[in-house]
Amino acid sequence: MGSDFTWNVQGGTIWDFADSMSLVVQYWALSVDYCDGTRGTSERFCYDTITHGPAVGLAFRL
Repeated sequence: MGSDFTWNVQGGTIWDFADSMSLVVQYWALSVDYCDGTRGTSERFCYDTITHGPAVGLAFRL
């Protein structure tokens, strides 16, 4: 029996440093728990991981 479950969490802040631009800084985490195929066979595939890290970007306003 496998589990198919995914969750995502993000948090961060925005800093307005000009009239039309902002700096966006975030930290995020993505979890994936997935299995497919018959247990004990070569066709069995499982993927259970958590990927996380920073994200930085610029936002432009009109």
